[in-house]
Amino acid sequence: MGKSICIVCEKEKKGVPIKIDRVIRLIRSVKRKFNVAQDNDLYVCKECWPKYKDKRKKFERSIMVWGAVAAIISILLIGTSLFNLGFTDLFLLAKNIFLSLIVFVVFIFMIGLGYVPGTEYDIDEKGNKIVGSGSKSSVSNVISKVFGNAYSKKITKPVLKKKSKPPKKSKVKSKGKVKSKSKAKRKK
Repeated sequence: MGKSICIVCEKEKKGVPIKIDRVIRLIRSVKRKFNVAQDNDLYVCKECWPKYKDKRKKFERSIMVWGAVAAIISILLIGTSLFNLGFTDLFLLAKNIFLSLIVFVVFIFMIGLGYVPGTEYDIDEKGNKIVGSGSKSSVSNVISKVFGNAYSKKITKPVLKKKSKPPKKSKVKSKGKVKSKSKAKRKK
């Protein structure tokens, strides 16, 4: 690839690597189409780490705020048409659903303007790598804040799965085939 660039100070430095997610892949593919891609390795240097963490927090907060605003506007658009007219005017209902989708697209675009990518791992105040951490993707971060760690990608406790027992074979035979007890009981 290209140079090792810090995304905050835009200088050639190494540090904490940036996760290459869908947004970065999309930006790189668009740049390749226009032949302006540099394909640099993206990092956050240790000197810029506090500034990056602040930007990332603001970005995550904006996702929650813009998402809530878009949901409220969509509920109001669809809810008022259903409350006032019921299902009598389906054209107005379809128009409001279409407008709410446009609102979501505009708000997603607004969120994308201030995009701050996540990192592969975090570092502490001394600059040491914190193992098993990292800036989660924005969606999984919102899910983990709302529902707790049980629904996030990284679960701290291992989940034990119960072993399912194989079905017991019955000795009841009919026409040369072995059937389970439940099938034999249903036929009687």
